[in-house]
Amino acid sequence: MAETSKTPKKKRHSTSSTASGDSVSKQSPKPTALTGSSRKIKDHCADWHNYINKWETINDQGFQLVSSIANCKIQAQSSEAPEKTVNVITREGDINNLQEGSHKMPVELNDYCTQLETAYNSMSKLVKKMEIICTNLKGVCDLELHQNNGAWSDKPLFQTWPTKLFYDASSELLSMYKKELPIKQIILQEIAHTEDRDRLMFYVATWLHQPYIEDNSKTLLESMLVETGHR
Repeated sequence: MAETSKTPKKKRHSTSSTASGDSVSKQSPKPTALTGSSRKIKDHCADWHNYINKWETINDQGFQLVSSIANCKIQAQSSEAPEKTVNVITREGDINNLQEGSHKMPVELNDYCTQLETAYNSMSKLVKKMEIICTNLKGVCDLELHQNNGAWSDKPLFQTWPTKLFYDASSELLSMYKKELPIKQIILQEIAHTEDRDRLMFYVATWLHQPYIEDNSKTLLESMLVETGHR
């Protein structure tokens, strides 16, 4: 009986170990999780970024509202004139004359004012949150001084900045926004009651350009983000 030749089976070369070895070698080491003061500072730098972005978004919305209010006032002044003037000396007569000769305001003017107040309140809340950031960073600085017997640590928490520089930059930013907020409040309170066209345009331009938010605010924010690795 003839023997049947058996075809030898080819051995499969396992590549799993090589592949896994390559993947392991290519993986970058996991960064060490930040804790303590480093974690707080990095989180607060991210908070600054978020709060300032929210402020700018609200400011753009507020600008549209302030512009709409000014346009309503100007259009009302140009489209209507007082029907008559009556000279009276009684308080009641004065009120009646004011009602007869006053400009009729569009119905949407009240809605614009309400929305502008909401925008201002949101900005006020953001400033309070910015104050909390500075308070917390002041605590981080005090802790470092306490741990080093009143001296600053020679070793930076991130790249080059000493701890105090984060507090200084945050305090400078906070000062800008705290000064700008009352300007927003004045515009909110006055613009709907202003009849002078030039003053209305001044309010619109002031809301948009934010005179107390200095140009170096962007540099301060970006510097903090770069230092802490957010950029």
